[in-house]
Amino acid sequence: TLLASSAASDVYKRQTIYSNESGEQIIIDQHLVSDNRQITMDLEYSEEKEVEVKGLPLLIYRYEDGFVSAYYEYQESVFILSADKISDDEIIKIIEGIN
Repeated sequence: TLLASSAASDVYKRQTIYSNESGEQIIIDQHLVSDNRQITMDLEYSEEKEVEVKGLPLLIYRYEDGFVSAYYEYQESVFILSADKISDDEIIKIIEGIN
């Protein structure tokens, strides 16, 4: 259940944070694709899964501590979703909602 949402942005990045009353958060970072920008991610995950959303690959990374991140490229943006203990189905629903 979404209780709060906040957003911040600059020219190349926009971040939206959703949180509930338990303090759980889903963070979605949107990066504008640019030749001179680099996006870094922790690659020491314990599990990697690739699914297709809107005909494009969605990479889901799970870590030993329950943390999850997902990487998705759509049009001129890269989306990185981060959360604790979120299901693949929930991630897919969120990514499907990106326009």
